Amino acid sequence: MKFFTTLILLFILGKTQAQQINGQVLDYTSKLPVDNVVITYGKQTIITTATGKFSFQRNGSDETVQLNKLGYENYRLNLKNNFKDLTIYLKPIAINLNDVLV
Repeated sequence: MKFFTTLILLFILGKTQAQQINGQVLDYTSKLPVDNVVITYGKQTIITTATGKFSFQRNGSDETVQLNKLGYENYRLNLKNNFKDLTIYLKPIAINLNDVLV
């Protein structure tokens, strides 16, 4: 009985341990790194580096990651799969301004 109790306890502790998520954000068209992308995961806010890299601890309860950058489409990622190293491609969007008459 002690063996099964210990085994169950180890299984539960292993599941609750935080997982490190690493990745890089690249431009879909140019394949160049995208800096200053705002990544929201639960209550965490992460900003990508000049090389587009990021890192955060997965807490297990939140499953969705949101990426936002002006000039790019918003991106949502579901972490139900066991991702550890990610490469995310953001698609650029054109921002059209109305003509101004002077």
